[in-house]
Amino acid sequence: MENVAARTQELVAAIRGSRAYTDFEAVKRKINENPELRTKLNQFRKKNYELQNEKSGSDWYEAVNDFEKENEAFRKDPLVREFLSNELELCRMIQRINQAIVETIQLEIQEFADVIDW
Repeated sequence: MENVAARTQELVAAIRGSRAYTDFEAVKRKINENPELRTKLNQFRKKNYELQNEKSGSDWYEAVNDFEKENEAFRKDPLVREFLSNELELCRMIQRINQAIVETIQLEIQEFADVIDW
């Protein structure tokens, strides 16, 4: 277990030293300088998360479309666009790490893999 803990800390350090993480932290600091923008951005992120985790269907597609239209101008803000882009890059990196671990460990999840959102 000590070896796993040590390697975990190395992985965390590698993530924190990555361009994806440093870029995300830099734009996050800029966002935090503007409390109103930070509040709007967090409301946007929360609603986006909720929509992405709902079941699809005709109402879902309409809700996503409405959400995109309602927030089109907000997402054009260069700082918002930079934040969301950097956040996505960091999240995708973490997802790839998680997927590599799960695939290597062979948790035998094939029978319910269709419900896992990679």
